[in-house]
Amino acid sequence: IAYAWRARLLLKQNEPEQTKADVAQVEALLTPDGGWPAQRVAAGYAALGMAAEALLWLRRALERDKDPEIIAETLTHEDFAPVRDLPEFKALLAEFGGAAPEV
Repeated sequence: IAYAWRARLLLKQNEPEQTKADVAQVEALLTPDGGWPAQRVAAGYAALGMAAEALLWLRRALERDKDPEIIAETLTHEDFAPVRDLPEFKALLAEFGGAAPEV
């Protein structure tokens, strides 16, 4: 998870290449159990504007862990802002019981 937090910091410092490398490190360290690590990878990709990767990892997170807090954080966390308005994002959350807020 430390890589996920470092990636967020690097992104805020406008270092997208190192951010991508850190997100990849998080991805490589994930175990098949638990949705929160996968959600953090999704957040990293979303913050980078990499929608396809973000949606893939968000689906993995939601399939692994039915924790409603994952959906709640995904709906409000700033890292997901770049993908929040995408129809695919809204459909994915709706599929797992969440609804994206109206803008």
